[in-house]
Amino acid sequence: MGLEEQQAALAKLYTSNSLREQLASSALKGDFYLGLCQSEQIKLYTLINTDIKIFALSLLRKRLGVIKKILPATCALLAENLSSLFQAFAADKPTTGVKRHLIDASNFANYLTQRNPNQIFGLDEHKAVLEYEKTWVNSELSPLVLKVKCFKHDISKYTTQLERQEPNRVYYGKPRLCIWLRLSSSHRVFYWELFPRFWPK
Repeated sequence: MGLEEQQAALAKLYTSNSLREQLASSALKGDFYLGLCQSEQIKLYTLINTDIKIFALSLLRKRLGVIKKILPATCALLAENLSSLFQAFAADKPTTGVKRHLIDASNFANYLTQRNPNQIFGLDEHKAVLEYEKTWVNSELSPLVLKVKCFKHDISKYTTQLERQEPNRVYYGKPRLCIWLRLSSSHRVFYWELFPRFWPK
């Protein structure tokens, strides 16, 4: 196997926990896997729990660092559960594409929504934070967008308080309609908040 093929195999192993587990199993059985011969598989197998695993974890930490910048309030709410939830999400989902970090953040937000959100976010205002930041990310990913979301209080101020880790943060203020608009991929996302005079109960 040439250098290019070896690098491709390593890249897959760095970004997929299930592939690392399969290699560990196949190397001992003598099966051929990832286009590797048995001697190459055995060599990589000896590195799985050391160099490969350490580098794979460092990649996950870098990804999580970017996610914290894109979904700061959501990540702040997850607190000590953030790392384990992200590792469970990202174990077999490598990032790809020009907007891979935004796509990664969108997929992670969807992952949190699809899991039992009542267990992850016990309060309605916490679910509102996830929905607010998820809408921002999806708007940034869309070349043409018009989204309107209703929130009971000042969601933008609350997310800022969470991001800054302010000690006395509270979800309050007038109800509002939050609007995201993008006319084309060459335009930025425009954002407004409106305060309806009459609010449905």
